[in-house]
Amino acid sequence: MNCIRTLPYVQAWHERYQDKGLTVIGVHTPEFTFAQYESNVERGIREFGLTYPVVVDSNREIWKALPIATGRRNTCSTRTDTCATATLAKGIIWSVSR
Repeated sequence: MNCIRTLPYVQAWHERYQDKGLTVIGVHTPEFTFAQYESNVERGIREFGLTYPVVVDSNREIWKALPIATGRRNTCSTRTDTCATATLAKGIIWSVSR
């Protein structure tokens, strides 16, 4: 549920920087049973006005593959393979590394 607070910021990044090479791909890893249903995820995408692609990671395969310790992490990649990782919690960027 905490990720809901970050969605406006991630959507703004998508809108502002997509023409500069930023690709935003949301990874939804359900924590609750109701969040496992794709129809609920699709409804949430519509309700929050998300225009970037979102994948559903019900088996936590992507979650396990990324170096995520706690909280929500947003990993960004540009066309030039420059990577940045931003850790967001409650809509606040706590740290950014390149």
